[in-house]
Amino acid sequence: MQVLNGTDVGGLAGRVTAELDQAGFKVLPADNAPVSSAPKTVVYDVTGKPRTSARLAKLLGASVAQGAPEGIAAGADIVVVLGEDAATR
Repeated sequence: MQVLNGTDVGGLAGRVTAELDQAGFKVLPADNAPVSSAPKTVVYDVTGKPRTSARLAKLLGASVAQGAPEGIAAGADIVVVLGEDAATR
């Protein structure tokens, strides 16, 4: 999975990636999303991993969407785009 920062909060994706790595998830390096004003965190199930996606969504207080996020070439089975709600958790 890969975590992308959809906010203007520097280091947010890196922090969440480290937390998920410690929780046992296999993660790719964090990066920035093409948008920096996502209001809510979304877990994108790119390749059909419903149990893992649901577990992540519950952990992050996020919703789940099927397929790759628009404008992002997904190199991971699951892509998390962090929103403003993640900056306050």
